[in-house]
Amino acid sequence: MTRYELTRIVSENIKMLRAEYDYSQQEMANAIGLSKKTLIQIEKDRLPLSWTAVCAVCAVFRNSKLLRMTLGGDPTALVETLAHENCYAYEDSENRSFLFWDVLKDDGEYALQKNIISEHYRITDKKGKRVFSSLSHDKANTEYDKYTEKGEREDVK
Repeated sequence: MTRYELTRIVSENIKMLRAEYDYSQQEMANAIGLSKKTLIQIEKDRLPLSWTAVCAVCAVFRNSKLLRMTLGGDPTALVETLAHENCYAYEDSENRSFLFWDVLKDDGEYALQKNIISEHYRITDKKGKRVFSSLSHDKANTEYDKYTEKGEREDVK
């Protein structure tokens, strides 16, 4: 998935997301930092969300069932990966067998997974905690090899 594709998907679903939260147009506009007039243009498919607004939507509505089902999991993790291309993270923990993830490799300590919707990759530890994510299959494989060779990385704090 690219920034453009994420922007398109979130823009196309903004009205349904607003309905999921039972927000008025003004409440939604306030929540994501837009004017009501701009939100109306986005809902009428006359204007796409900006990348900044997409980031805001994904952060503010990260627990949305609609976004999670549409994007294949935590939308903030996807935004973070797209923003950085590669990303180390230790703060979140998700179930390794979560519905949207195919396990490509698993040595019992670390698993390399691919998201079936956005097609980005992540490495999780045995507790399901994400330690790395990337859009690149090659980079994800290289990092997985580093983790499984040495155990938990000492050079990343």
